[in-house]
Amino acid sequence: MIINKISEIGELPIPAYIAELAAKFVKEHDLATLPCGRYELTGDSYVNVDESETRPQLGSRMEFHKKYADIQCIIRGHERFLVTAMEAGTITTPYSEERDIGFIEADQYNTFDITDGLFIYFEPGEPHGPCFATSKGVCKCKKAVFKIRIN
Repeated sequence: MIINKISEIGELPIPAYIAELAAKFVKEHDLATLPCGRYELTGDSYVNVDESETRPQLGSRMEFHKKYADIQCIIRGHERFLVTAMEAGTITTPYSEERDIGFIEADQYNTFDITDGLFIYFEPGEPHGPCFATSKGVCKCKKAVFKIRIN
């Protein structure tokens, strides 16, 4: 997991092709005015731009992936993420190969509040719970979620 400014997305200390794909898209598009929808990056990688309302944290349900890395860029608003290790949780919904997602619950996790202008990066196998309200309360959040195929 990495947190940084969206403007520095090309400087991620990860495989170059991941950082380059995200940086190229950010450079060529104004994320603030980009309409919601899915945008193809390569045959296997894409970015979803969406607006949704954050929700109160009830429990500790987190998602995990095996094929795709996530780069979640907060364009407008603020959002809390729950983060844990696979070993710290119990699988509640088995992994779906077709959808590249499974869910766990964990008693031990960390929280990170991400505000507009920042991104949070997750490797496959790093459970994370997005879309929770921060201490500032529920808000409408616009974000771009890069799904970069790794495996």
